[in-house]
Amino acid sequence: MSDIIIDDRKLQIALVNAPTMLRVELIDGFDHSSRSFMKKLYQERMRGLPGIFSQQIHTTFKRQAISNVRTPLQNLGTQIFTESKTALKHELGGTVSDPKGGYIAVPLSGRTNMFTKRGVLKKSFKNPDQYRGTKKASIITMRGKKFLVIWKNKKHLIQEAKGVYVLKDKVTLEARLKFFETWKNFLPRMRQILNTSISRALKRSQ
Repeated sequence: MSDIIIDDRKLQIALVNAPTMLRVELIDGFDHSSRSFMKKLYQERMRGLPGIFSQQIHTTFKRQAISNVRTPLQNLGTQIFTESKTALKHELGGTVSDPKGGYIAVPLSGRTNMFTKRGVLKKSFKNPDQYRGTKKASIITMRGKKFLVIWKNKKHLIQEAKGVYVLKDKVTLEARLKFFETWKNFLPRMRQILNTSISRALKRSQ
């Protein structure tokens, strides 16, 4: 909590006059803050450009309260973290390859039928591996590039294909998650939440 500038005068009064109530309200305030931040991160950075498209990465983030009964009031807080290596790649940028040595299927952005109006890949196209090795798909080579084509009908016309992916041995990810930048921008809102928690503790102790 020392990293966040809050109303020190009210905090000192609450520490003396309402320490128990202050603990309860601050724990609630940190919980509220972490939930609000995760909502902001998802809405601003995980639902498409300029961020990333990823409902799955959002679910890898965890919230953990620092609020043991023995934790000093000044050390109360919250932790938000993920162990996802993919999330780290999206945060820092980097190259991703198939650990099995195969190809990564990247949907062609020009195939608008594969995406929603918001630019999010439709659910039916999120798992192209289900089509590989079946009669519903073929791997073709055009202009030196390999493509996975999901056919719409038996005529196998590329113009009428249901879905098209370019197959790459590696994909370079841009640093577009911006977790830490989003957190920095969220701090003013967090200060507001915690100051409200302190005021509420003082009011409830009267």
